[in-house]
Amino acid sequence: MIALATPVRLGAAIALATTLAVAGCKVGPEPSRPELPVPDTFRGATDAQTAASPDELTWFTLFQDPVLQQLIRDALAGNDDLAIAVARVREARAASAIAESRLFPTIDGTAGIDSQGIPRQGFPIFPEPQDRDGFTESIGGFASWEIDLWGRYARAADAANADLLALELDRAAVMQSLVVEVAAAYFRMIAADENLEITHRTIESRQSSLKLVQARLDQGIASKLELRQAESLLQSAELFVPVYELDREREENLIELLLGGNPGTVPRGEPLAKQVETLEVPAGLPSQLLERRPDLMAAEAQLAAATSRIGEAKALLYPQLTLTAFGGVNSQDLSNLFDASSTYWDAALNLTIPIFNAGRLEANVAASEARAEAAARTYLRTVRNAFREVSDGLVSLEKLREFRKIQESRVAVLTDQASLSQSRYRGGVTSYLEVLDSERQLFEGEQSLIAARLDEVAAVGILFRALGGGWESLATETASAEAAAETQAPAATEVSVAGDPQA
Repeated sequence: MIALATPVRLGAAIALATTLAVAGCKVGPEPSRPELPVPDTFRGATDAQTAASPDELTWFTLFQDPVLQQLIRDALAGNDDLAIAVARVREARAASAIAESRLFPTIDGTAGIDSQGIPRQGFPIFPEPQDRDGFTESIGGFASWEIDLWGRYARAADAANADLLALELDRAAVMQSLVVEVAAAYFRMIAADENLEITHRTIESRQSSLKLVQARLDQGIASKLELRQAESLLQSAELFVPVYELDREREENLIELLLGGNPGTVPRGEPLAKQVETLEVPAGLPSQLLERRPDLMAAEAQLAAATSRIGEAKALLYPQLTLTAFGGVNSQDLSNLFDASSTYWDAALNLTIPIFNAGRLEANVAASEARAEAAARTYLRTVRNAFREVSDGLVSLEKLREFRKIQESRVAVLTDQASLSQSRYRGGVTSYLEVLDSERQLFEGEQSLIAARLDEVAAVGILFRALGGGWESLATETASAEAAAETQAPAATEVSVAGDPQA
C-alpha cells in the first residue's frame, strides 16, 4: 500500500477523491441479450383469427369456476413455497441495498471515557505518591471511502439488482405454477368424483341386470354361465370404487397442501363438461407473448448479473484508491472538551496496487467469463424450450379437443347400443354375451370421456403457464399484484393475487 498524502488537508483530499470518483469508469462488458432468430408465430397456432389482445385473459377469467377461483386465491395467500419465494426476494432486496451502499462513504462515530487509577503509594516509576485519579473524555468519528475508479462496486450493484429481478421473476413463476397446480389437482378431483358417480350408476345398472339374470335362471330361461357373467360384470365395476375414492382423497390432500392447510375435504364447483366449455384459447397468438415468461426473463436477468460480475472481477486487476479520515476532540477536562485546542484529525489517500497474487485475479476473471457464457447458453436454451412448450401445448390442445369430441359421440352411440342390447336380451332375441360386451364398452367409453375432458382442461392450464400466465401483459399483472399486495395481502408473507380484481 502506498500512502499518497499523510497528512493531507481534509478538504483537498475530499475534493480530489470526488473528482476521481466522477471521472471513474466501468470496466468489463455491458449486459446484452444474445441474438436468437425467433418465428413470428408458434408452430401449431392457427391464424384464422386476429391475434388476441395481450390484456384479454388472466387466471381468474381463464378459470371461471367460482369455487376454483377461491381455492386459487387461498393458495396464493397461504402456500408455503410462495412464502419462501417471497422471503428470498426480501433477502435479495437487502443484498442489493448492501451492494449499492459500497458506492458511498462509511462514517462511524466514537465516544468514550478513559479512566486511569494512579496508586497513592510510591512505585519505582512514580517515586512520589499521587493524590488523584485521571479521566480522559473523547468524541470523534472515522470515515473511509474506496473510490470506485473502475466501476467495481457499480458492477456489483448492477449484478445484485439483476439477481433481485431474477428472484422476483422466480416468484412470479412460482405463482403461475401454483395457479396451474391447484387447477390441475381440482380438475383431477372432479374427474375422480365423476368416475365414482359413473361407477356407482354402472353398479346399480349391473345389479339390476344380475337380478334379471337370476330371475330368468330361476325360470329356466337363462343358464348359470350367464349368471356368472353377470356377477363378473358387476364385480369388475365394483373394483373401481376404492381406486377412485383413493384418487379423490389424494387430490383433496394435495389441494389442501397447496393452500397451506392440513388434509381435509375440498368444496366442488362446475363439472368437467362445463369446465371444457368455458376454457377457450384465442387463435393467432404472437410469439412476442414469450417475452413475458418469468423463467425466460429470469434467465436474461441472471445473464445480466453474470456479465456485470465480469467487470467486478476485472476491476480488481487495477489499482484501488481509498480515502480515510478521522478526527474529534479529546480532553482530560470535560469543560475544555470542545475547545479548539482539544481537536485532532488526520486524512489520507491510500493507493493499493496489485503486484503479485499467483494469477488469482486473472483466474477470477476467467471464472466470471465462463459463468457468463454458461448463463448465455442457459438463456438461449430457455428461449428454445419456451417455443417448444408453447408449440407442444397448442398442438396438444387442438388434438385433445378433437379426441374429446369424437369420444363424446362414441359414448352417445355406446349408450344407445347398451340400451338396445338390454332390450334384445329381455325379449329373448340375443344372449347375455351381447349385453356383457355392450355394458363393458359403455363403461370404458364413459371413463375415457372423463379422461379426455381432464386431459383437455389440463392442456389449457399447461399452455397458460407456457405463455407466461395467459394472455395478459406481465407489466399489467405485476402492477395489479403490487396494488393488491399494498391493500390486501398479509404483511407477513407479502403475497398478492396477481391480476385478480376481486382479490
